[in-house]
Amino acid sequence: RLVQKSLHDNWQERQANPPGLVGQLAGEGVEQLDAYFSQYLPTVFLALFFPLLCVGFVLPLDWLSGLIFLATAPLIPVFMVLIAQGAERATREQWLGLQRMSAYFKDSFQGLLELRRLGRERQRLERSEALEGDYRRDTLAVLRLTFLSAFALEFLATISTALIAVQIGIRLLRGGIGFEAGFFILLLAPDFYTALRNVGLRYHASAPGLEAAAQIFSL
Repeated sequence: RLVQKSLHDNWQERQANPPGLVGQLAGEGVEQLDAYFSQYLPTVFLALFFPLLCVGFVLPLDWLSGLIFLATAPLIPVFMVLIAQGAERATREQWLGLQRMSAYFKDSFQGLLELRRLGRERQRLERSEALEGDYRRDTLAVLRLTFLSAFALEFLATISTALIAVQIGIRLLRGGIGFEAGFFILLLAPDFYTALRNVGLRYHASAPGLEAAAQIFSL
């Protein structure tokens, strides 16, 4: 009875955590976390402090440009959050598809002799091709959302920078702002929005690592 219970528990453990899944989490799953720690987190800290530092320099020089910075800066994070909600679901589906495919391939290689002995290698190959097609479709969905996010963030940053440039150009012609102050703000504007835009771009690079981390911790 004890042997039966031990075998049953071992079988349940293998069903819940197949060897292919565990190996994939321990290998590629841990590697995916590198983008989160080395790219996403530093970009978040930079996006939190650098725009505030820019506004602190710009407001004493030109209150109108400072107000435009404050009004347009929240637009980029808002759009990033809206797009990230869909990207999170797509990334989860992609990561789960990769896990299923990796676990299936590993189990197939381990049982290759038994599959050939039973004449089931053709069915196994067809199932592998179906899993590969699902993973390809999920990957394309993630890429579509990534390109959409990059376009939206680039568009907002470009429009906001153009707004700063137009109002400074008009006021320079009318003598409403000094050349040195206007030139300094124009140089600062692209970097101001780039710091915010990079958060969205780095988020897509770190999303698979976050999904892998959740499963590693639960395991």
